[in-house]
Amino acid sequence: MNYENHNLGFRPNAYDDIGSHIESSHAATAQGKSQLVKASKTQRSNSSLTCLLLVIFGIVLLIVIIVLVA
Repeated sequence: MNYENHNLGFRPNAYDDIGSHIESSHAATAQGKSQLVKASKTQRSNSSLTCLLLVIFGIVLLIVIIVLVA
């Protein structure tokens, strides 16, 4: 039986294709990591702002209650 490369489905540029897929996957992963870092910073910033607004709202509400009770 003759087992030449084309009988096994081997393509001469298959390694180049794999290499290019690895490179594009690496680039996509790096971009994804960058976006996750940016999203994390944005979420942290939004969380701090929400907390600050809740504290201000609580203080205003406390003042209103004190004025109504007095």
